[in-house]
Amino acid sequence: MIDRRITRRALLAAAVAVTVLGTGGAAAAGVHGDGHDRRDREVAVATYNVDFGTDLAPLFVLPADKLVAGARAAYDGMLASDYAGRADTLARLLAREAPDVIGLQEVALWQTLDLTTPNATWTTTNDYRARLLAALERRGAHYRVVVANTTFRAQLPIAATAAGPTLLAQFTDQNLILVRRGAGIDVTNPQEGQFVTGIPLPAPLSLKVTRGWAAADLTVRGIAFRFVTTHLEAYTAIPSDTQKEYFRNLQTKELLTGAVVAASPLPVVITGDINSRPTCTGVNTAAYGMIVAAGFTEVWPATHRTDPCGGFTSGNRDVRTATGIVDHRIDDVFFPATALRAVEARVVGVTETTAAGMWISDHAGTVATLALPEHDRGDHGDGGDHGDHGDGGRH
Repeated sequence: MIDRRITRRALLAAAVAVTVLGTGGAAAAGVHGDGHDRRDREVAVATYNVDFGTDLAPLFVLPADKLVAGARAAYDGMLASDYAGRADTLARLLAREAPDVIGLQEVALWQTLDLTTPNATWTTTNDYRARLLAALERRGAHYRVVVANTTFRAQLPIAATAAGPTLLAQFTDQNLILVRRGAGIDVTNPQEGQFVTGIPLPAPLSLKVTRGWAAADLTVRGIAFRFVTTHLEAYTAIPSDTQKEYFRNLQTKELLTGAVVAASPLPVVITGDINSRPTCTGVNTAAYGMIVAAGFTEVWPATHRTDPCGGFTSGNRDVRTATGIVDHRIDDVFFPATALRAVEARVVGVTETTAAGMWISDHAGTVATLALPEHDRGDHGDGGDHGDHGDGGRH
């Protein structure tokens, strides 16, 4: 097992340098024998867990008489996490990297409801999706949400009197797929869903924590593939489940055997926070191994063959941590090597902080370039932004 801990601020540019497969960078980016630029057959994809700003896990085990105070602490933690600054910093990074397609996880909506006011409606406190899209537009990076997948929604009192709750907070978690406008990508068949498998929480919460996935069929200059993003479970409710794999492994099986992947007529690219490490690490590898066993290759080892266990994206526990640590990789891009080819992969967001000193997230992100097959699957014209399905999902 490889055990390395890297301070985020101390990472050098070489640690996230691009590695190109094939005959070399110049050839891969140059003109092919048929007179076409190879980049015409490449697509840049990214995955980023943006962090909903607080830790909800402690609430899972609180007794009823501690729940309001615990929920208030979690809510206040979110308020202190600099949503606006983190969204703006991520937008700057994405505008610089300009991936064609992005899978995002933990895109949260926080709202409150004043129970002391007659006919009160939910008031939005923080909307990461709206903040990020607005920040991208300000930087000239034009993206549209083509699929929105609501994975989980819960309400808890964050203020109360002896007579009962006076203020509710509502948390909504989403996975999103964003496509860059002008990238020449046609979007069809948007899909999304929740996993049947979730963590059942007993009273006083009495709810099930659910995760989910989003997918869309993308056509780039006549070449089509299915893009999937997901967030697999990180926690457990079973004391003997020491690596917290039980629920995650069942969700992985659901994803791989469900129609969105198993029955896809197109090559499938799976992205997301899978909360499972590469098999070469020997730690918490089951879900990763299941994806590989299903015929998928991960971009990092495919493009960094001398460092297959590197590409760290996780390990930091809080966006406020003074010294961010990344020591393992769980934010991945998987592809079928029989249909697509990995050109390069890099980790992004390791060193960037907001003006207030917050990290973008407790994760870094992965950006990868994939080469599409050189034969067309059909004439789709210019393939440019014809399939705008708006939000494409639930809210």
